[in-house]
Amino acid sequence: LLVFYERAITIGIKLNALAESNIEFAIEQAKKCDSILDSMIKTDPSKVSTLPPLFGLPISIKSNVFVKGLSTNLGCANFMDNKSEKDGFVVELLMKQGAIPFITSSVPQCLMICETVNRLYGRCLNPWNEARTPGGSSGGEAALIASGCSPLGLGSDIGGSVRIPCLYTGLYGLKVTTNRLTMEGCFSGNKSNKRGQINIKACNGPMGKSVDDISLMVKSLLTEDLWKNDLEVVPLPWNQAEYQSERKLRIGYIEDDRFFAVSAGNKRAVMMAVKSLEEKGHEMVKLEFPNFEKGSIHYFSIMSS
Repeated sequence: LLVFYERAITIGIKLNALAESNIEFAIEQAKKCDSILDSMIKTDPSKVSTLPPLFGLPISIKSNVFVKGLSTNLGCANFMDNKSEKDGFVVELLMKQGAIPFITSSVPQCLMICETVNRLYGRCLNPWNEARTPGGSSGGEAALIASGCSPLGLGSDIGGSVRIPCLYTGLYGLKVTTNRLTMEGCFSGNKSNKRGQINIKACNGPMGKSVDDISLMVKSLLTEDLWKNDLEVVPLPWNQAEYQSERKLRIGYIEDDRFFAVSAGNKRAVMMAVKSLEEKGHEMVKLEFPNFEKGSIHYFSIMSS
């Protein structure tokens, strides 16, 4: 925890990726974890395997999620003093699985652009090339993880807010199906904190340095506590057999949408992925979207209404 925190308050601040910190609370939790682990090792080492999957793991949280005592501001100066008296539900679930939230990450104003800049923390920089952006809206989260300020983090995604920053910083991320993970405990920018998005919903999702890291967080969150306390969530447990399955898949891909111009580099990356998947025996199907332009206009109309 102390190593990650030292990096966060030096490298993380330099990159304008760090938003807030609750290090005193985190150290207290880490000491408790050390004490529990030491006791188990001395008395009955076999009990170590019964500890929750995220036990003692420091994690970072995108700053649109409530973390007790910290500013949850959506990158808006007007909300700087918006501090919750309790952790958001998704943070509660992660802590129940043993995780230690110790920092939050910067976001773009209102979370609605694909880069990360606001008047509170400045312009977030890509750790691999500070002349470039780490993307958005989970750009601060991506910059913290990619630069070793955090080992694992929670972001959120509507139209790419986990996927774009992971692409820009070399990370792995997952935008889950809508209503698979809870959005309870996230700030919506209004007094009632009611989410107004009905047609196109946001999803919380993990961000990390490997597929195993991503699956670890998802597996930890998919418990009965999740769907018993959020009735919008589908009550579907983690399926380890499906996750480990080696059956061949039928996967669709797009080379060009004929509305937004695709760069040569992006197209090349898609075709490299297609080739790699074909070599592993998967069936790759090229898709066409004749109504992509109409769909895109509807999407932007809904999102900006």
